[in-house]
Amino acid sequence: ERDLRDKFRRGLMNLNLKTLQGSVWVFSKDVRKEVKDLAEEIGVSGERLNIFTARAENDRNVAASWDLAALNKDYKQFVKKVGILLSNKRTLQSYEVKKIIFDYALMRRHDPNLPENLLPADWAEQEAHEAYQRLRRVIT
Repeated sequence: ERDLRDKFRRGLMNLNLKTLQGSVWVFSKDVRKEVKDLAEEIGVSGERLNIFTARAENDRNVAASWDLAALNKDYKQFVKKVGILLSNKRTLQSYEVKKIIFDYALMRRHDPNLPENLLPADWAEQEAHEAYQRLRRVIT
């Protein structure tokens, strides 16, 4: 029983859902299908699983479930790394580019895609995405 709950919780975390309180999990988009698929995959019965959706565009409590400051810092560091890589006149090493692209993919995976009004004023996701696109253009 406990092992099953722990496995289910790990699956929810892998989907980037965050705990709001106790057994209440939140995400910024509708993930009912993914949660149902996870429950079915690990054997959580529908009787014990209640999934609700709600719009929380102005709910700071939901936004506080993610460490937006840390993610924003990562986005800014990514932009800086790409700028340094692209301004360097030497040939880019494949492993350098792959590592930085992998880092960006991890950031995107952890981004809750919250409405703009719930993000920090200096949210750097768009700038990071543009840096990623510049990097991709150089290597392709």
